[in-house]
Amino acid sequence: MKKLIIILCLIPILASAQWKTYHIRQGKHNCDESRPFQRTGYYQKIQFQFTPSAVYNEAEQTHTGWNKLWGWGDLWGRYSNRIGWKCYNNSNSFPLSMYLHLNGQYYAYPFDTVQYNKIYYAEIYWETNQYKIKVIHPDGVIKSVSYPQPTKPSSRQYQLYPYFGGKEVAPHNMDFLINKTQ
Repeated sequence: MKKLIIILCLIPILASAQWKTYHIRQGKHNCDESRPFQRTGYYQKIQFQFTPSAVYNEAEQTHTGWNKLWGWGDLWGRYSNRIGWKCYNNSNSFPLSMYLHLNGQYYAYPFDTVQYNKIYYAEIYWETNQYKIKVIHPDGVIKSVSYPQPTKPSSRQYQLYPYFGGKEVAPHNMDFLINKTQ
């Protein structure tokens, strides 16, 4: 029953979808739209879909770090909360993590796995005392993770877009579909 209610709640969001394709080009880190813009509020709601282009294998890349799908940070670059992702050896499954930047240190907390060509719903929160990410699968399964927040959320934040790697760059062109629902 709970899954049915969640799915019914998602129908209006799916019907009003305004999807945008974000591209990370071969040899780059940032997607085409990577300009920061100031945002307000302490949560975001999105739908996302990995495309088969996000799959890569070890022959293309020795990258084992976390890539970033979506999130936001403060304007001083000390704190951020993002959905991180990886791909393992041509798999159609993508492990997800809460990827945090906390005053110069980076942390990843794996919590879920998704597949390409499926639509997922995510909520990213920045609450007074914790960071939270929740992902709802097409079948209504909910996965979430939280982490104690070391400082009060900044009222000055900026949007963080899809990003590949740390030192490594995208081994080929990659596309991600995202619908900002709030």
